Amino acid sequence: MPIFKVGNKHGQYGFTLIEAIVSIVILAAVTALVVPSFNSVYQNTILKSTARSIAGSLRFARASAIGLNRGRTSQFDLQHRNFAVDGRDRVDLPKGIEISLNNAPSFAGANEMRITFYPHGGSSGGGFVLHNRHKSLLLRVNPITGKVSVNEHAPN
Repeated sequence: MPIFKVGNKHGQYGFTLIEAIVSIVILAAVTALVVPSFNSVYQNTILKSTARSIAGSLRFARASAIGLNRGRTSQFDLQHRNFAVDGRDRVDLPKGIEISLNNAPSFAGANEMRITFYPHGGSSGGGFVLHNRHKSLLLRVNPITGKVSVNEHAPN
């Protein structure tokens, strides 16, 4: 004789409509809470990836200036939201990421900034902020050493 019997006294098995609806409502509520946090994590990952890509391009420009013994210039077009080294292979910023200037002494125009790397390893220096709705990152180029850094930036 079984101690535990699944089903009701009529031998029918399964869930009632009320149980199914309650389960769906709970699942919908949990999904509504979790999905927005995944969106901000995704956007922050894209921001970090973009900052690392730009920093890598700047580091490459510095290394090229030293290795080729001639200056290399990185241009940032703020209006069209892209950047390039020596005017070649322009790279567009991903959608949702904005760029703003922060201590950038080298201007080529109202909407363009340039950072030049010199053969001795130094640079014209400067910095800019990449940001989305959730986070800001400061990219800075040291004018003396030409070193590129990426740090979290607290908006003013």
